[in-house]
Amino acid sequence: MERRHARSGSPYEETIGFSRGVRLGSTVAVSGTAPVWPDGHVDPDPAIQARRCWEIVVAALEELRSLGADLTPVAPPLLEHAGAIQQAVQFQEAAEAHREWLRTRLRDYGEDVRARLLTGLVLPSTLYVTGQRARRLAFEELRRTFDRVDLLAAPTMPALPPHIGKETVEIDGRETPYRLSLIPYNSPWSLVGSPVVSVPCGLVEGLPVGLALVGPHLGEATVLRAAHAFQRATDWHERRPELASAPSGNAAPLLAREKPAGEGRREPAYRTRYVGD
Repeated sequence: MERRHARSGSPYEETIGFSRGVRLGSTVAVSGTAPVWPDGHVDPDPAIQARRCWEIVVAALEELRSLGADLTPVAPPLLEHAGAIQQAVQFQEAAEAHREWLRTRLRDYGEDVRARLLTGLVLPSTLYVTGQRARRLAFEELRRTFDRVDLLAAPTMPALPPHIGKETVEIDGRETPYRLSLIPYNSPWSLVGSPVVSVPCGLVEGLPVGLALVGPHLGEATVLRAAHAFQRATDWHERRPELASAPSGNAAPLLAREKPAGEGRREPAYRTRYVGD
């Protein structure tokens, strides 16, 4: 990883810099300097991949420490229950929003989405009320956490995405449905309305690993300053995974950003192309 040093004396330094002494609450244990594997190394063991994702996030936290952050381990109880609380509220709200189309276009929904929406139609109203009360408790609980820290840091996802057609990932030696594995990492912040940004912080098997920086309610400015400071000090956000060539006669469409096509005119920002074009 290339380390960069921001220029001092910039008129924007106060606005976009990362102030020393920022209290960063880490949801992962940090001890010493974590190893970062070479970008090209491939390890087929899913459990090893998950651990490497975790250790790359730890290395990113150490980078923030070197920029002046004070790391503090935190364990908000919210993380454990956020998924259940959010589903108690979300399923019924989504079912109401889609009620008309559920009556007239039920077959147009994917099987997984359709199942969740139909579940929302039959859940009792008392569950929705209980979910809203629990949501408020979760908000207050996280607010008290932010009395002790300015930001939270966590892995954006617990493991690499599974291959197409595979619906589980291995975490802590157990096969877990991929969607369920994401809930403790996504639901807490959307549940309570906390701003969060994911910044690239490393590569595993050529795939990007993200660090989630979470702020208190209406704390977008702090989150963006921290993310910007991390990207000024590292170059992960400028790296691009190498795309594997598709098998002959079975090219897969990709969405690719195009560069300007010439002086005075520009191609559309995106077009469908095929691997190997």
